[in-house]
Amino acid sequence: MKVSDILEVDSIELHLKATRKRELLHEMIQLLHGTHPISNVNEVERELIKRETVASTGIGDGIAIPHLLTSGVTTTMMAIGIKQGGIKYSSIDGNPVQLVFLIVGPQGQEPQHLRLLCGLSRLLRDARTKSRLLAAQTREEIKNLVSEFEDRQSHECYPQMENN
Repeated sequence: MKVSDILEVDSIELHLKATRKRELLHEMIQLLHGTHPISNVNEVERELIKRETVASTGIGDGIAIPHLLTSGVTTTMMAIGIKQGGIKYSSIDGNPVQLVFLIVGPQGQEPQHLRLLCGLSRLLRDARTKSRLLAAQTREEIKNLVSEFEDRQSHECYPQMENN
């Protein structure tokens, strides 16, 4: 399984509206809930916010990867959002966040979760891909950029996932 395997076009938002971090997390969880079954969306949102108080998932360079393993879902899911102009997020470099990648998966799926985070970090380290994501005009373009990047890579994060 690759990032592109779990990313659905309807779970991509090019124009996030939130002006604060908590609002952004709410908007992202609602985006995900619009396309995936989440048994108790409010509880999952509370868990996500609590996880952010422990350590910010703002990894720097305008990127945040909020992620959570929870009993509130039965499958791993992802949403991508773009906040034009950025939003204050308590990132490790102190800079605003423009690209948000939310990953929510079921408890007990730590290896799969870590491999997806690895694959996503590889994608986001590629400056050309990151700038193309920010410039994308459609959700389909975002999905295609992710797929194309993964197709060009060796997928060293993924080999063991093929059997999971």
